[in-house]
Amino acid sequence: MHSLRWDEVLRNLDTTISTGLSSDEIDARRSKYGDNVIKEYRNKIFNNLKNFIMSKFFLIATVYSVFTWFYSQYKIVCYISLLFVLLIAFIIIRKVNNPISFDRVNNKEVRVKRDGLIKYIKSAELVVGDIVFIEEDDISPADIRIIQGNNITVKEIFINGEDVPVNKFSLEIDESSDFKERSNILYKGSKIVSGHGIGVVIAVGYNTKLGEKLLDHVIENNRLKLLKYIDNMISPIYVLSMIISIFELILMKNSYSKSLAITLPLIPVYILLFIKCIKNEFRKDEIEVSGILDLEKLNNTDYIVIEDKDSFYDDDIDIIEIIIDEKRYSTLSLAPDEYMITRAFEILHICSLDVPEGFDNKISKKIIDFLDDMKFNYNESKSKIKSIFTLPYNIENDVVTKVIAVENGYRAYSLGNINTIINSSTFRISNELEVKLEEDYIEKIKELDIEMSKKGFKTVAFSYRAFNYKPSEYENIESNMVFVGVLVYKSRVNCNYETNIQLIRDMNIKVLTYTNDNKLVAFNKGKLLGNIYKESDIISGVELKNIDKDEMNRNIEGYKVLSKVTKDQIEDIVKELRIKKYNILYSGDSIGDLGILKESSVSIYKGNNNNSLCKEVCDFTIKNNHLTKILKGMELSKQIIKRFNYIQGFFISFFGTVLLSNIIIMKLCERSLYNYIELFILNVVCISIYIGYLMLNLESEKVTYYKKYKFNNSLACIKLNIKDIVISTLIILIPFIIPFLQFSVKKYLSLIIFILIYTIKALLNGYRESKVQDIILILPSIIILLYIFLM
Repeated sequence: MHSLRWDEVLRNLDTTISTGLSSDEIDARRSKYGDNVIKEYRNKIFNNLKNFIMSKFFLIATVYSVFTWFYSQYKIVCYISLLFVLLIAFIIIRKVNNPISFDRVNNKEVRVKRDGLIKYIKSAELVVGDIVFIEEDDISPADIRIIQGNNITVKEIFINGEDVPVNKFSLEIDESSDFKERSNILYKGSKIVSGHGIGVVIAVGYNTKLGEKLLDHVIENNRLKLLKYIDNMISPIYVLSMIISIFELILMKNSYSKSLAITLPLIPVYILLFIKCIKNEFRKDEIEVSGILDLEKLNNTDYIVIEDKDSFYDDDIDIIEIIIDEKRYSTLSLAPDEYMITRAFEILHICSLDVPEGFDNKISKKIIDFLDDMKFNYNESKSKIKSIFTLPYNIENDVVTKVIAVENGYRAYSLGNINTIINSSTFRISNELEVKLEEDYIEKIKELDIEMSKKGFKTVAFSYRAFNYKPSEYENIESNMVFVGVLVYKSRVNCNYETNIQLIRDMNIKVLTYTNDNKLVAFNKGKLLGNIYKESDIISGVELKNIDKDEMNRNIEGYKVLSKVTKDQIEDIVKELRIKKYNILYSGDSIGDLGILKESSVSIYKGNNNNSLCKEVCDFTIKNNHLTKILKGMELSKQIIKRFNYIQGFFISFFGTVLLSNIIIMKLCERSLYNYIELFILNVVCISIYIGYLMLNLESEKVTYYKKYKFNNSLACIKLNIKDIVISTLIILIPFIIPFLQFSVKKYLSLIIFILIYTIKALLNGYRESKVQDIILILPSIIILLYIFLM
């Protein structure tokens, strides 16, 4: 449709601009082309149930429950096991993800022409062939081919991932053009920043580009992530229990499993406590964790792909100086009280007011702060302003222009790209007069721009034009301007950048930043950070577009900065790095980032919308100071994985030693080593205190930064602890080789030895911060001694 004239498009769709569609043909078209609805995203109960039934945990837990039902004299073990399975099933099956609503797109009121009349309908009722009126501040309700358009600019963040306006026209374009470059199509979900017009619907619902994009991305259920965690971390406990129970059955001809009845109820408690403990540790640094197993992916990261304002810089700027008539003014040297300076400041102030979407609003905010510091009374000039209109922001020219009414006529004020402003000017201010703009002055301004770029600074220029009549927004206002001056500013360096750079080196990871700065500014900003990259480390979007894939693959590992690139180009680079076996971390905040997030090993949502589809896709959520928090999260994930592996091994060793020692004494002495009270003390009191102690101070766990840590999984964890279980059991049973001691004395000595062994293990592997923690850790020993003394 984009390559045809608009009248040919109407003929192909069998509609007319004068009458639109008739009501009689709406149902037929809806049946043929589909509904114009993007459905709400929810996790489905049936899918969650299917995933649970097919999980390793469900299989092992079910087999174990059946086994204990037939062979254990304590049926309560089976009941507890089944109760635990039902609890996990409830957590997994229930719908938990926030529903992602598209009400704004589906239920927007749209002005259309049907039966020759203008009508208002819901966007969900649109069909292919409908004639639609395009209006400023609307959301495009479908994919629309523009028929007539006046200064239409739109933001297509859903399509190209870029939060900047692009211009749209009605003229046909080349057939082979990429869909993102089709300037005569309004895509569903795009915001109309300015302008108005008429268009015809060419695609609806999931046949639109937005619908296709959403269908391409399958969201991993957070409960599925939890199920993977349970499969890997909890199943070993059941396997160990079953092995020991079978061992009991072979030796004792029946399964003596009262120790299991005490221990199994603790498992879900420890799971929930540990998950809560981990998430709380991350929340301290304002990081939300989607799934516990994602910590392993986070600590295995090799590459961080991140926007420059989220890396070594804050999302803020500092104004360095203003240059007017070759004179420099900054807050360090207050401007003299001269008419020309006051007038220039007034022009700059007017330029900064109510800038349209797309232009960097940080500049306009900082101008106000700068003028405050320069003691300029802008309230007086503000009272004189009567705004007439503002021209739509043009990303190619990178200039904002507004027209206001003044006492003796009208004036246009422009702020933006220095080259655009200087090229549109024919005069300049000099000594309070408007003089002709000379070629040598133009060269001086361009040299100034290059000089500032070499320092890592950026510039914008400002100008004005006087009219003795009321100008129209359709005439060429941005011409014959009077050049006023240049504003110089820089990105604010993050206060943690030196620490972050050192951490990056210690962790042996690479950072690839992308920026809207040109190559010269990007390079010199790097010099300000301590020469963290060379000129050859920077590649621009234009260069990427003009090199072949083989050349990109040869050099891709050397890129450190991507200058003025598109999201498609970032996605291509991430794909190539993944092919080279790198684990990539990427942070995004819009549907336009979905493709890159999907290709990345670790995905981070950096927005604030809790009802975002992008957030549902991501593994982590970080709201600000991104690189600092990412590095902190990587460090913390290493500490947690290392500590958890020890806690899991500690739990299995403790649990296995209790069961094995009991079986051996049962076989040798035909008496139980532990009664219910002792099992309760050992399993409930002791291990709760030990595990709680080991969970404390996760951040004090010593880790090797460059090492990639992994969670121990399934039988591997049991194998790692078999030796420890056997040795601990043999030490505990030493009193039973002393012949002259009574059984009760041997039993209590074994109990004391047991507690001492695991107290020492906990002390050696914990990191104490206070004597209170030491006293708490010794509490099990005190309880055991009191129990023996009282008995």
